Amino acid sequence: MKKHKGRVLLAAAAILLAALWIFRPQPGPAEDPSSRQILSGERSQLDRALLEQGVVAARYTGKSGIKLKVQITQPDGSDYNYDLNSAGNWERFPLTQGDGTYTVKVLEHIEGDRYSI
Repeated sequence: MKKHKGRVLLAAAAILLAALWIFRPQPGPAEDPSSRQILSGERSQLDRALLEQGVVAARYTGKSGIKLKVQITQPDGSDYNYDLNSAGNWERFPLTQGDGTYTVKVLEHIEGDRYSI
């Protein structure tokens, strides 16, 4: 009975490791750094290289430890808000309504529920 449990646990661990490998965070906005299409702001950057795939990448270049959001205004006018890390790592965000005009903002937390662009 104990040998059987060990095999089940080993199989479960192997499946978990495989899933973690498949869904690991991407190191950057585009696989090939030369294909990046970066727009730089005062303390943030956006990469448009993956727009054809329905994705925009963002990173914060200011001081770390700040609570951040990425706000994406969809073509229908609705807003989607996502957390953004302050460690300077690229993160990808979906553009869910297909073709159209999107507005992407990086927001810094001020206090309470107030953010600044």
